[in-house]
Amino acid sequence: MSLTFMMMRTLISLLTATLLFATGTALANNVQVTNVEIVSQDAALDQYVIEFDLFWENSWRVSDGPQNWDATWVFLKFTRHNQHDWHHGEWYRASDDAAADGHVFPAIARVQIPEDRKGAFIHRAQDGIGNFVLEGVQMIWDYSGEDLQDDAVLDISVHAIEMVYIPEGPFYLGDNGSYPNSFQVAGFNGQPFYVDSEDEAITLGGSNSSNLGNGVLVGDDPATIIDNFDELNTANLPADWPMGYHAMYVMKYEVTKAMYSEFFFTLTLEQNDEMFPDNCQVDNGGSYYLEFEDPYKPIACLTWAQIAAYLDWSGLRPLSETEYEKACRGPLDPVPNEYAWGTNGWYGAFHNANDLIRENEGEANEIIIDGVAEDAPNAAYVSVYGNTDHHVRVGIFAASVQNPTRLNTGATYYGLMEMTGNAEEAVISLSRSDTRDFSGLHGDGEVAGSGNASISVLQDWAFVNAVGVMRKGQFDTSTVSRRFYMAEIGTTMGFRACRTAP
Repeated sequence: MSLTFMMMRTLISLLTATLLFATGTALANNVQVTNVEIVSQDAALDQYVIEFDLFWENSWRVSDGPQNWDATWVFLKFTRHNQHDWHHGEWYRASDDAAADGHVFPAIARVQIPEDRKGAFIHRAQDGIGNFVLEGVQMIWDYSGEDLQDDAVLDISVHAIEMVYIPEGPFYLGDNGSYPNSFQVAGFNGQPFYVDSEDEAITLGGSNSSNLGNGVLVGDDPATIIDNFDELNTANLPADWPMGYHAMYVMKYEVTKAMYSEFFFTLTLEQNDEMFPDNCQVDNGGSYYLEFEDPYKPIACLTWAQIAAYLDWSGLRPLSETEYEKACRGPLDPVPNEYAWGTNGWYGAFHNANDLIRENEGEANEIIIDGVAEDAPNAAYVSVYGNTDHHVRVGIFAASVQNPTRLNTGATYYGLMEMTGNAEEAVISLSRSDTRDFSGLHGDGEVAGSGNASISVLQDWAFVNAVGVMRKGQFDTSTVSRRFYMAEIGTTMGFRACRTAP
C-alpha cells in the first residue's frame, strides 16, 4: 500500500536499538521502495545500515544521443516513536566512491551521494532500457549529527523520486518564434542566444550582441512586458545564477498529489494547518493523511509557500527558467515555436483529458486505450482556464503508446515528461532584481516550525513574492521559449524539482 495513504510499520529488535520503520513507498510512475529493514548498527560510529529494494519503470541509460540516464533521488526521514516529529537523515559520505565508503548495491547500479549528504542518486551503471530492479541495497545512515541515543526507538521512512540527468553542455535560449518576451541576442530580432559557459555575469537588455535580450522595445504595451529590462534599460544577471550549462538532475515528472501527501504526513498537526492545500479538492479530517481521488496526477493547487516547503523538505530546489529551456531543447538548434518534443506540431486539436478513453483510472498503472497517436506528439491541455480536469497521470503517454519515441510520448530531448501540457509549471525567473538573486541553493530537508521552508532558501528562491514568470502554460501556445507573466498562483499551477549534479 502506498505510503500516501498509510504508513505500514513493523517493529524489529536490533542489538541495543529498537526501530519502527515504514515501507511501501509509491511515487510518480510506480517507483517503489520496499522490504526496508535495519541490518546492523555501529554505535561507536553512530551509524545504521538500512537495507531496501528499489524498483522503477521506464528506466534507461544511453551512451549516444543525449548521453544520459534516469535516476532516483533516495532520502531518509526519521522521528522518535510516538512523537511524530520527523527530521531528515543524512547518508554517510567520506569520498566520491559510495562503494568504497561501505554502501552496498548491485553491480548494475551506481550510487552518487552529494557533499551535503541529503540524499543519494541511484541509477544504472551501464546502458539499458526498461524496468530497473535493485534488491538488497544497503545505505549507511550517519546519525552522528542528530540528538539521538543509541537505544532510541524510532520511526523511519525511505523516499524515492524519479529524476533525469542533464549533462553539462551548451544550449540555446529562444527559438526565433512568434511570441513576445522570448530570449534572444540583444539587438538582434529573434536570434537565439547561445549559452556556452556558466559562472559568468551576463548583462540583460540593451543592444550589445553579447547581452541576453528579450525583444522588448521602448513603447511596447506595458501589459505585455514581464521584465524590468529592455532595448535601452539593462540589468545584471549575477554569475551564480543557475544558467543550465552545468550538469543537473531534474524530476522526470511533475510533483504529484501522492508525493505531496507523503510530505504532508511527516508534518506536525500545527504544520499541517499551514501546509494544507486549501485550493485542492481533498479532506483529511484533521489527521496526518491526505486522500486524493486521483493521487497520480500533478498537484496544481498549492501556494508558493507550500511549493517551497515541499522542495526544502525533499532536499531539492526549483528550476531556473533558463534551466527549463536547456532541459527541453538540449544542445539542438532551436525550432521556431517548438514544443518540448522538438517540433512545432501537436496531435490533432490537442488532447482534452475528458476526450481520452482510459483504463485503471486513478491508479498508478492508468493508461489511455483510445485517443493517442503513434506517429505524432501527444500531450494534455486545458480547454477552459481554471479547470484542472485536463490533467492526466504523470507519464501516461509513455505508458500508453505501443512503440515509444520522443515524439509520441511528448518527451524532451533528455527524456523528461510533460514539459509541454498537463499542469503549468512555476520556475524562478530572471525578470526582476529579487528573482535574479537566485543562486540554486538546495533545500536541507528540514522545514521550519511553521511548516514553511527555511528563511535562507525562501530568500534565495525569491518565493517572498508570487509575481514573476511561469513556463509551460496550458494551451497550444505553450512553446518551450514562450515566457508567461504570472501575477499569482492559480488552480492549474504545478511544479517539479531540480538539483545540481554532484
